[in-house]
Amino acid sequence: MSVAAPDPSMPAVHLVVQDGLPTSAGNRITAERLRRALSARGSTVLVHEVADLRTQPGPGPGSVVHALHAIRAGLPALDWAGAAPVVWTFTGTDLDPDQCRLLRGPAPDAVAACVAYHEAARDDIASCLPELTTRLHIIPPGVVAPPLPVAVAADPSAEVVLLLPAGLRPVKEPDRALAVTEALVRHGVAARLLVAGPSRDLEFTDAFLKRAAATGRTTYLGEVPHTEMGSLYAQATLVLNTSRIEGLSNAVLEAMAAGCAVLATDIPGNRAAIRHDVDGWLCAPEDLAAAARRLCGDAGLRARLAAAARRSVTDRFSVAAEADAHLRLYRTLVGTGDLCGRGGDRHP
Repeated sequence: MSVAAPDPSMPAVHLVVQDGLPTSAGNRITAERLRRALSARGSTVLVHEVADLRTQPGPGPGSVVHALHAIRAGLPALDWAGAAPVVWTFTGTDLDPDQCRLLRGPAPDAVAACVAYHEAARDDIASCLPELTTRLHIIPPGVVAPPLPVAVAADPSAEVVLLLPAGLRPVKEPDRALAVTEALVRHGVAARLLVAGPSRDLEFTDAFLKRAAATGRTTYLGEVPHTEMGSLYAQATLVLNTSRIEGLSNAVLEAMAAGCAVLATDIPGNRAAIRHDVDGWLCAPEDLAAAARRLCGDAGLRARLAAAARRSVTDRFSVAAEADAHLRLYRTLVGTGDLCGRGGDRHP
């Protein structure tokens, strides 16, 4: 994607993410994707970690400050933005009611607009922060598929490979993936589990890896660069998402774009990405093992879901549409001075 010469008539955009996010984290990937797409349209776009704000000068005229994660980036962004309008994107864990309640008070009154990835998030935000619903814009994320290796013929005698692309932290519930793998093995399936993602909680990671080692069927790969994820998707018989909360998982969208069959927990964020038995498979956590047995034993079903997934992502999660919707929002905030962002954008 080419970068256009900066256009002074375009809003300058300051994207704020929490400190220390690995490059594979969803909010970091989103920030980079938006930076590239908005720069290609002529905006000047800077990405800041929260710690950077202590030493960076405040935004100038014609700027928008956009925080990815209402709590961890959004609250510090308000303190730094000065007179510039601030946008919060609710990205996942900040939609959990216990977390969302931390935002109650004067802070939401100062937010120019907020963004969520899907309509189901509207109810979550309304239940905790009803004052934000008139400033809420639904903008689905875009997805950039990792490069895929040249296809090779599948070996029907090869073992089943389950792939869990997730950072290791409690909300991702990776023990559910261990349980799925063990259940397959008990039913005579030669299955192994690959876990690809950074440690986001060291104590939790240590405990999980001990449990994983006891199974003898799990390989933890750590953080895998985006450019190398394509080879993992190509190996995977089935891609898992076992989370209890998701905004809208970048890993799920990437796996779908890569033409994988995806099995995911039936939660709002995953329902926004996957249409059950159309372009993926959704089920309750307690049914994951049974669903995995069915999917791993039916190559035709997996192929149908995978082909539909690739088409679905192309149609519904366009990077261009995502960038254009954000740019319309930014222009409204900067160009009209309407800091309430009324008439929420329901793109697409």
